[in-house]
Amino acid sequence: MRHQATSVANSVLHNILQSRRQTFTAHVVYTGAGTVVLFPLLGLFARLALRLSGQPALADQDIVYFALR
Repeated sequence: MRHQATSVANSVLHNILQSRRQTFTAHVVYTGAGTVVLFPLLGLFARLALRLSGQPALADQDIVYFALR
């Protein structure tokens, strides 16, 4: 039983080490894609908040109040 558990653990470790390059590549691609999508959305949200406030600028408290409404 103990030999079987060691064999399984070694197999899992081997598979993790073998696929680390693909895992890292997928991580970098999805992080980059998320950044490319989320930052413009954040900018659009900020512009929308400013436009809906009717003021030329918003203080930090105004932004929080708008976001929590």
